[in-house]
Amino acid sequence: MAKSDPPLESSGPKEVEAGLSSPPPLLPLISDLTEDEAIIENSKETNVVVAFAGLILCLFLAALDQTIIATALPSIAADLNASASEYSWVGTSYLLLTTTLTPCYGRLSDLVGRKVIMYISIVIFILGSALCGSAKTMVWLISARAVQGIGGGGIMAMSTIIVGDIVPMKDRGTYQGLMGGVWGVSSVLGPLLGGILSDKPGGWRWCFFMNLPTCAVAIAVLFFFLKIDNQKRATWPEFRDAFDFVGLGLMVVALGCLVVGFAEATDFGFDFPAAIALIVVGVVVLALAVLHFLTTKRKGILPRAVFLNRTTALSLVTSYLQAFSFLSTTFYLPIFFQGVKGTSALMSGVNMLPFSLTVSCVSLPTGLWISKYGHVRLPIRTGYLVACLGFGLMVLMDESSHEAMNLIFPLIVGAGVGLSLQPPLLIIQASLPQADMAAGTSSFLVLRALGATTGISTSGAILSTTLKSRLSKIPGYTFVGVPTSTEEYRALHEVLPLSVRRTVLHEFSLALSTLFKVFAPFLGVCFIISLFLKHYHLDRVNVPKEKKSRPSSPSPPSPSTLPSPSSTLSPPDKKDPSDPVEDQSAASTLFRDTRSPIEGDWGIDTAPAKKI
Repeated sequence: MAKSDPPLESSGPKEVEAGLSSPPPLLPLISDLTEDEAIIENSKETNVVVAFAGLILCLFLAALDQTIIATALPSIAADLNASASEYSWVGTSYLLLTTTLTPCYGRLSDLVGRKVIMYISIVIFILGSALCGSAKTMVWLISARAVQGIGGGGIMAMSTIIVGDIVPMKDRGTYQGLMGGVWGVSSVLGPLLGGILSDKPGGWRWCFFMNLPTCAVAIAVLFFFLKIDNQKRATWPEFRDAFDFVGLGLMVVALGCLVVGFAEATDFGFDFPAAIALIVVGVVVLALAVLHFLTTKRKGILPRAVFLNRTTALSLVTSYLQAFSFLSTTFYLPIFFQGVKGTSALMSGVNMLPFSLTVSCVSLPTGLWISKYGHVRLPIRTGYLVACLGFGLMVLMDESSHEAMNLIFPLIVGAGVGLSLQPPLLIIQASLPQADMAAGTSSFLVLRALGATTGISTSGAILSTTLKSRLSKIPGYTFVGVPTSTEEYRALHEVLPLSVRRTVLHEFSLALSTLFKVFAPFLGVCFIISLFLKHYHLDRVNVPKEKKSRPSSPSPPSPSTLPSPSSTLSPPDKKDPSDPVEDQSAASTLFRDTRSPIEGDWGIDTAPAKKI
């Protein structure tokens, strides 16, 4: 055998006894292509910068629609005569469909193609936006928001997944840093833009109509400049046999119950029977879903590797805790400025700028740094630690704190969040097989959305309970309920006498500081967990799609290539990932793991991986 041929793999004593008469096994040639080079080759016709601009535009609109409705809701409720329950469902319906369907987009795109799912999501989002803008009743608007949420969830998931297809892993930090910045900008511009548009009669409709031309531009850009659908698509029988319908049903039920349950808890408290029942059912069904994903023989909506890979599982936990704290802060920090400091709604948005813009401004250079040096864990750990410090300092903010403190302490939190917002997704993608990359990305987005939902609801319950307990005990003050509107916040600053007013505002600040006392330990836990993350290089070995088979007339192996006697006493080597696979159907090829073996469980490596 030529020296360049790879050595034969030991397969046990029987093969050794067969001696020279045994034919050599099929030995595919391992390509020296890295996964990054394969991505470049597969997407060489894509103008990455232009295509990414289209993806960013879609992502921005989908993220903006989560926040723009907050300041426009009063005008909407007045125009459409909304009841109290209908008022909250305008936001809940969008979040419900966005969260519950996000897990399925990754696996669907594996089977039918990325661009197909992306186009369908954009079209549904456009349709939902048009229906929202033309709504005549609250039921119409709530239903249209649900339709919009289906498209918005697909856009958010597919934008992140497609970046993983067209951008090499080693350069992905830069692009994901930009995507992290989009979330920060949308959280700032959403409420401001919603307030501006809703100032005029009927102006709230443009919160939705503005999506139509911008989405049309985005879909045109993606149609002409995004070239990634070169994979073989599954036929219906292959799709039916591979797709995890049971897992999808369990996830939809579990996430739906959790989202609606926590939304009900926000409105009526955690002692509301319907909220308790929905949350309990959601938790139980979610546990059943996890058990299903660990045992199913189909391609799970959440891949089995997500739970068995320590780095991936821990990264998802930290992402949930960070979203719980960060997105709750974006919701309740304006209450500090309005309720405790007495600012207007507009000025509270202005005071939020240091916090929100810092997230965006730090996220981009963090991505650039990761792309240049390849170290993912350092910004994650640093970010969690800085955010923990920032939340600890925010506990000191009260009715008498200096304006500089009120701006700088949230800025520190924003810097920590910016450092650690997107890098966990990079380390998840680097630690999973390529076949599970899309589903792993969807898992990350689901956990972040679930963290936002549970965080805002739980924080609201904590704040309401604490405020009721503190304000009702103040001598000389008549407690009439937890303040929730701009007028009620303003009334707190008109309480007489002045000594009682100071006490009321101080107790209000202490109630808000309770939230920061919860968020700080959460980020501290994130930091501790991040110490157990493994670091993977951002360039991984890839196996080519086509492999050369053995020659038609193989020469017998030379004695030097036979395995040594000692090797026959050891267990046979694990199957090489480049071994040919007989099943060449679309369902098989789309889900095949084409990377080098990686960490397969908690602390035990299934094969040597590039780790440091």
